[in-house]
Amino acid sequence: MDGSIDKYKARLVVQGFRQKFGVDYVDTFAPVMRFSTVRLIFALSAAKNCEMHHVDVKNAFLNGDLEEDIYVKPPTGIDHNTPPGMVWKLNKSLYGLKQAPLCWNKKLVDKLEALGYKAAKKEPCLFYKINGKDFSIIGLYVDDILTASNVPGEFERFFKGLSGYFAIKDEGGVNKFLGIRVQDSDRTISLDLEHYIADMIEVFKLSNQTAKSIPLPKKHGLDFPQGLDARPANQSLYRSILGKLQFAAQTARPDIAYATGKLAQYASDPRAIHMDRAYHVLSYLKGTKDLAIVYHKNVPGASPRLLRGWSDADWANDPDRKSISGFAFSHGPSTFSWKSAKQKLTATSTTEAELIAAFSATCEAVYFRDLLKELGESQPTTVIMEDNKGVLDLMKDSKHHERTKHIDTKYMRTRDHVKAGDTRLEAVASADNVADIFTKALAKPQFLYLRNLLGMSTRPQVEGGNGLDAVLVSSNNTSIVTPQSFSKTRRRKDQEIES
Repeated sequence: MDGSIDKYKARLVVQGFRQKFGVDYVDTFAPVMRFSTVRLIFALSAAKNCEMHHVDVKNAFLNGDLEEDIYVKPPTGIDHNTPPGMVWKLNKSLYGLKQAPLCWNKKLVDKLEALGYKAAKKEPCLFYKINGKDFSIIGLYVDDILTASNVPGEFERFFKGLSGYFAIKDEGGVNKFLGIRVQDSDRTISLDLEHYIADMIEVFKLSNQTAKSIPLPKKHGLDFPQGLDARPANQSLYRSILGKLQFAAQTARPDIAYATGKLAQYASDPRAIHMDRAYHVLSYLKGTKDLAIVYHKNVPGASPRLLRGWSDADWANDPDRKSISGFAFSHGPSTFSWKSAKQKLTATSTTEAELIAAFSATCEAVYFRDLLKELGESQPTTVIMEDNKGVLDLMKDSKHHERTKHIDTKYMRTRDHVKAGDTRLEAVASADNVADIFTKALAKPQFLYLRNLLGMSTRPQVEGGNGLDAVLVSSNNTSIVTPQSFSKTRRRKDQEIES
């Protein structure tokens, strides 16, 4: 790349902002895969030793078929020989149309079905072809296609068939998908954001700042800033950092999910302390940019990999007294689904907060149980680990109690799934509850312990194994330091807190 011009390119774009609902378009929604489904594909591929490919469709939106009559004015600046007063009628979809993504999705789905693939009922962007132990799946994210199959020659047949309809390119083995770096070895498939984080380091000028060992100090001081910490911060910069962090937290860095969610609460009026803590998270990512979620490949004769989960809540520790829910799910030793979110209701007890969190975890479990069943992976009762005795007792005893009679009946649906045999809540020590990492800021030893339980490790550790089947507490980044932009007072406080 020497900065010279490789080629000139122009694109005709329709002024979709001038379209009228009911005249030029009706439906516009086009589905995409959930990130958790993307990770499940990698987890299943590791378990079944699949061959994976990344296929890109060129000019995808130009392939869609329009259902409405769309007329456009000829563009200025080019010769088109259109008589004065005349307009163009579109024969196909074009970029800029509100319905362009939907038109493309319908066309692609139609062709995939023609090739013998079936759309999953629970995930409209996941397609499969299963016959006994022969396993082939396809995931769609707009014009990016992720394929995995343990059937020799299946990808070649798929590629040849799809190329008969669209101009497509085989990117080869999956090296990068949706901004996530993928490293596929003989023993593992790992997902990391090293390149993405390196770009953030450059954009936000962190090259000379020293890394942090945890995303947030346990006593982070975000809720009630005073003095210099309460000075207004640059909102535009803060939101830019926050957007970058949210992508990381949603894709391949579950370890910053709580910190990112906490910082997001102050996006409308960030203060100096909030900006400091945002840079704190960036500095943590800088020091752990090679940290990956690792899915270990199966060996012949290994026991089936099961769906299992963890649920937790931090009761009433936010200024508005709403609690934080967290859950995590794994298929085998490593996590593929997680969530950290503030509860919408104000729980009046620890048990109520934990029950609300358990309900969210149960909904996730039922969703993936149904999806896995459709993919030929029927699950026995899914175990969800829970550290609250009150919730465990409620799952066993359906009698009404004075202290729980006010709880919304929908949260009691968790018990219905337990009775039906879909899920089972089992006791786990609070210190071993993986979901705790999604509900609060933790001291360094506990944070590193739970981070390892998520199935995350650095590249030298990958082949050795880690995650929920083997507890290894280690880090390549154990020194307690503060980015240079922090004040000396803040530096001393952070060192005391983290130690």
